[in-house]
Amino acid sequence: MAGAAAALALFTAVAGGVFYVHNLQHQVDALKVAAVVSKDQAKVTTSQTAAVATGAAIADHRAVQDQLSITVHQDNAHAIEAAPGASALIDPGLNDAGRRGLCRYAAYAGDPGCAGLLQGNTSQLPPTGTANASPIP
Repeated sequence: MAGAAAALALFTAVAGGVFYVHNLQHQVDALKVAAVVSKDQAKVTTSQTAAVATGAAIADHRAVQDQLSITVHQDNAHAIEAAPGASALIDPGLNDAGRRGLCRYAAYAGDPGCAGLLQGNTSQLPPTGTANASPIP
């Protein structure tokens, strides 16, 4: 019986040692996984921070460009309003001639206003939908 007790004690010690080593290996593997996850989270956080900073820089740059466009537009409008003769009416004949001239360009030919300006003289209407910006003879 003493041999059985010794065998049982030996088996218990070996099983306990195997369990202990297995548990230590599991803890090491868990720490390795945690380290990889932590490293990946740091990469994601760094990338997100960089993306937010880049997005903010783009938005700021666009806001400056928009403000510049508004300023230029307002300056041009004020300059036109302050020009001599700005309040005078445009001569209707000159206005129609200018519009008819635009209708000779393919980019404007499809505009419904062109048909009204040319008043039935469709021989002057250029073909629509062409990319050529030169006047139609």
